[in-house]
Amino acid sequence: MSYRNLFWGTLFLCGVAGASEVSLQKEIDRAVERGDKRIVLSQKEYQLDAPLKLRNLTDCVIDGDNARIIMTRNDHCVITLKNCDRLKLCNLSIDYDPLPFTQGVITARTGRTLHFTIDQGYPPLSGKFANSYIHVFDPAGRFWKKNCPDVYGKCTILDPTHGTFQMRQDDLVEPGDRIVLNLRNPNGVVMSQCSELVFEDITLYTSPGVAFHSRFCKTGGVYRRVRIIRGPRPAGADRERLFASAADGINIANSRGNIKIENCEFSWLGDDGINLHGELLPVARKKSDRSFETLYPYGKYKTHFEEIVRPGDTIRFLRKGDYAVIGEAKIVAFQPGKNTQAIEKLAPEYFPVRGTSGISVYEVTLDRPVTVPEGCFFDIPAIAAAGFEVKNNFFHDHRARGIRIMSSHGVIENNRFERIKQSGVTLGAEYSHWREAGWCEDVVVRGNRFLDVGYGMIDSPQCYAPGVIALFARLDRYPGQSCGNRKITIADNVIVNSPGAGIFLFASEDVTLRNNQLKNCAWSSRMPGKDFRFANLAPVWRINTRNIIEENTQMEAVPRKGPTKGESRR
Repeated sequence: MSYRNLFWGTLFLCGVAGASEVSLQKEIDRAVERGDKRIVLSQKEYQLDAPLKLRNLTDCVIDGDNARIIMTRNDHCVITLKNCDRLKLCNLSIDYDPLPFTQGVITARTGRTLHFTIDQGYPPLSGKFANSYIHVFDPAGRFWKKNCPDVYGKCTILDPTHGTFQMRQDDLVEPGDRIVLNLRNPNGVVMSQCSELVFEDITLYTSPGVAFHSRFCKTGGVYRRVRIIRGPRPAGADRERLFASAADGINIANSRGNIKIENCEFSWLGDDGINLHGELLPVARKKSDRSFETLYPYGKYKTHFEEIVRPGDTIRFLRKGDYAVIGEAKIVAFQPGKNTQAIEKLAPEYFPVRGTSGISVYEVTLDRPVTVPEGCFFDIPAIAAAGFEVKNNFFHDHRARGIRIMSSHGVIENNRFERIKQSGVTLGAEYSHWREAGWCEDVVVRGNRFLDVGYGMIDSPQCYAPGVIALFARLDRYPGQSCGNRKITIADNVIVNSPGAGIFLFASEDVTLRNNQLKNCAWSSRMPGKDFRFANLAPVWRINTRNIIEENTQMEAVPRKGPTKGESRR
């Protein structure tokens, strides 16, 4: 029985049928029409079959009073916010029924072919769950499977409760292991063109994609006591949930800063806990030495650079390959341009991993002449979520990175990281592949605690950020000569147990390391980042760096001769 049926059955038995006659959308719309600035929800549970739309609200508080919001479509967002300023959303929980993932157990393995059965009470197998990857957990379902990297391959549905998965490589998956197959779209709470949003005392149990997704906002928002955790066992299920949200916890991009994330919990995520970044855009066609056209692989209905780029913002021009800064100027104007067939044809070249179902073209005007070639790239640091505080949060048990920062002017302080499959904190640019900007400058990583981070992931030959704390860059050409990450302080952190480096520094300069404690790091028998020509793994690992100041690093090594029995050797 689903949450929905259980809820309605309870109402009927209690004789209170009709308690949910007014939809959440109507309740809020009527309060707004009355001019209410503080809206306290009247019911304890709301079921949505379409996203709750919050539009053009200013100086308003929506207090859930501990209400529970359930989205009854696993292919919908829960809440969308647009053009809202100084809006606070608080005291509620969010869930989906049906869930946007299903889960089961490996019943047999033949070579690289896994046979699995779906757990009772979870969504049946259908085409939307037949992904090219699976998430693998230990047989008890308590943790992600240690030393098991991401598992990719092909899923075949046999019937609604049985399937097979053909692994691409000989991964460490065995009968009895538990697995999740999930959706990866859409996102849960979606924001656009907003400012000064506050999310407080909210628990989100699951989402088909990113839990909190923010784009083209005038400020990044405040998150206090937001929890992303595994939800309760579904009605009729014989197993607890393995999973929370399918992608990132909080993802803020192409927005201005003033971001505060405090006392939150991020767990059981299919991707990063926090991701802050801007965009790498091309100089597609020069019009003069002071103006050019650029493009973005999304349609105009969801692209609003002209609203957040301001006159006077610095633009950095970057050389393709190692993405060294080859010029800077100030922006005079950043305005929509004309979409032509000629410029649209350039999109696949500049954005090889993005869809190009829609293209937005912009004309950029500069304050002075610049000599840069067509085909180079640029970023705008001011709209890369610059200016952030991430303090006193708990990151645990998810498959990607705890915090993935491509922004500047921030503090990451007094957080805990436990059992993160990839890095705990990464600072740097995803210029190649993802086209997420950019170089990090003026960031302090201080007083954080890391335990059991990176098992089976950061010591991979394909890992380009192979440290618990990693200053990195994703480039077309390695090792490169640019040192774009600058003025970083890493101090008073405690790092315990990782096969990769405790601290990894790449493409960085003017970095201060002070009073960090590292125990049992850098013991992997394989070379992390070997595919990028990285060599000589060490607890504090430096590649292509300048002016590094290191004071009072305390290191305790536990000798290892390689993977123990059962650990991945891939």
